[in-house]
Order: sequence, then structure tokens, then C-alpha cells
Amino acid sequence: MVEVNIIYRFLSNQNRISKEHPDFRKTFLINSILSVMILFFILFTILDIVVFHLYQASLINCIAFVASFSFLYYFHKTDDVRFLAKATVSILAITILLVIFQLSPNNHIFYWMVTLPPVAFFLLGRKTGYAVSIIFGAIIATYYFLKFEQWDHEIFGLEGAFNVSLAYLGLVLN
Repeated sequence: MVEVNIIYRFLSNQNRISKEHPDFRKTFLINSILSVMILFFILFTILDIVVFHLYQASLINCIAFVASFSFLYYFHKTDDVRFLAKATVSILAITILLVIFQLSPNNHIFYWMVTLPPVAFFLLGRKTGYAVSIIFGAIIATYYFLKFEQWDHEIFGLEGAFNVSLAYLGLVLN
């Protein structure tokens, strides 16, 4: 029972955001999403260095880790839900874009783009989440079509682009 209380206190910013507060669920989400991002970014930083020898990608992930950790710390000091919702989506979007630009078309990197729409919708609301997801998808699509001719199509061809696009659209349009 003690572990549950510790987790609850962490996710509710030390109980400063009560269940009756309009931003209670968003506070839980921001804390949860940033915590998962911190874990993934540090994991990928280590894997990119030790296993894959992708030093530029590891630098991107390391910077995203530091930014996520810093914003989580800031959130626990300020309870600024509106700013942190935008910051969390921004860190995720920028990191995904930079890693895609760095690694594409290898390592099935385009599949990571489908993580953005749910985060954007939950943290920014329906209209803003939709707009961010459409702009993000348009940036990725433009990049894909500008670079498509230069890539080995056995690694990531039109079939892969079609599959990722359908998954992305399914998330955005739902």
C-alpha cells in the first residue's frame, strides 16, 4: 500500500492537485508521459551508444532526456499544467523529427511518429491536438517524399509508408 501512495503522490504533484481540480487527470498524464519519455530517452541513449553506435541519435536522445527530466522537475515545483502540456508534446515531436531526420529510413524509425497523436490529443485537447498531429504528419510526409528516391526501397518503401500512414491517420481521425 505504501508503494501505491508514493506513486499517487508523485502523479498528483505531492497531492497539490486534488481529484476535484479540473487539471487532475492532465496532471497524472503529464507526470506519466514525462516519466515514460525519461525512461525511453535514457534507454535509447545507452543503446545507441553501446549497441548500435549511433552517436548523433544518442545525443538527440540524451538532450531529450535532460529536457524531459528538467520539465518534470519544473512541473513538480510549479504545477503549471498548461505550459507543461505544450512542453511535453514539443519535446516528443522535436525528438521524433530529429531522430527520423537522422536515421531514416533505417530501423523502422517512421513507426515512432504514431506516438505523437495520442499524446497531443490527451494533453492539448481535441482541436489543438488535431492541428499539431496534422502539421507533424505533413512535415514527415514532405520529408519522406523529398528523400524517397535516395533510399533503399527494400528497407522502407511505399508499402511501409502506406502502413505507417494508415496507422497515423487512424489515430488522428479517431
